[in-house]
Amino acid sequence: MRLAVFALATFAPAALLSACSPISNPTTIPLFLFSTIDTAVGATAQTSVAVDATGRVHVAYSQDGISNLRYATCAADCAQTANWSHTTVDTTSNSGFFNSFIVGAGALHIAYQVYSGQGKLRYATCAANCLLTASWQTVTIDSAGNTGHDGSLAVGQAGQLHVTYLESVAVPGGRWRLKYATCTASCTDPAGWASTVLDSAVFVDASSRALAVDGTGRLHLAYQKTDSTAQTPVVYATCAANCTNPASWQLTGVDSDPLAHAAPVLALDALGVPSVAYWGRLGPSATINYALCAGVCTTSIGWNILPIQSLESGTSDLDQHSLVLDAASRPQMSFQHGGLAYAGCVSSCTAPGAWLEYLVEPGVGGVGSSVAGLSGGGIGIAYVSPTSGGGRLRFVVSN
Repeated sequence: MRLAVFALATFAPAALLSACSPISNPTTIPLFLFSTIDTAVGATAQTSVAVDATGRVHVAYSQDGISNLRYATCAADCAQTANWSHTTVDTTSNSGFFNSFIVGAGALHIAYQVYSGQGKLRYATCAANCLLTASWQTVTIDSAGNTGHDGSLAVGQAGQLHVTYLESVAVPGGRWRLKYATCTASCTDPAGWASTVLDSAVFVDASSRALAVDGTGRLHLAYQKTDSTAQTPVVYATCAANCTNPASWQLTGVDSDPLAHAAPVLALDALGVPSVAYWGRLGPSATINYALCAGVCTTSIGWNILPIQSLESGTSDLDQHSLVLDAASRPQMSFQHGGLAYAGCVSSCTAPGAWLEYLVEPGVGGVGSSVAGLSGGGIGIAYVSPTSGGGRLRFVVSN
């Protein structure tokens, strides 16, 4: 592993350059435009964004405090509040946690947790008229024990579904299991799913954006595992076939000493090359790190890492974060740092000076953010802005 020196850039990603003047010469043109999707969500709600081939934006989100899984969509001009519509997907109490949203194989797909003292992993899908609750079909994939934490969903080109998720095991000292479930047909029938335990340790951590599948059907996964309390390494795992067999997965260390809950997120470029973002550390500071496979991904020396932002205010900012690669394989990130923050890079993204961070909305916003590349260029971010009575779900578009 090669660790680069921390530095931020002084230029914007190409998708934003046309709207951005130098900082020393500000204009009245706003860099970002805001809309409100839903005014009745919890202050800690989670979001997941997907964009389909027509450019329509889809958002899945939980309603902490209201407790159900909801879906929102916008066909165009998503910086206008009036262009958003939303509905409830699952009316079950305490549903929608750790939601992971994918568009593929002619339908919408959401993996999420239902929690009532014990967690369950559930799957919802809709092929048409998805603003009608009745159009959604749901099924429980796994209800054994306390499971469904940090579920991450991916869909292959042939429509095969893949989910990785965590299960908490009630044993002395505590133990977690990383599980994997897959389905090729009849996925609204529990019998259509096969699941297995991939890994087990005293501590395992992941995120709802930890899994991806490339054009060849190969799976790529980032997570943490350790039997020690001193270090919680970030690892990369990959599998080409027979992935319900744990022996089919290759594991590689990416970072030996990130933060304890690094919440790694993973994205693939057009060639299937993985990138990982996670919470790291640089001396006494927490950082948001970007790791790129620049060699053989199944060797530690194949990964380059750059801490792209130091979080001066400490762990209070360590909330859900998001990573996406646009059509030109440029990484775009959203996270919380003094409010909703965005960081982007044009090239040489593990080199010092390659990134620029924007504070999109100062304050306490930025909770549960998800970033997506929009059709025609630019980015959109869904996130929660806490209010005195809970929170509101917002969507911001680069202008």
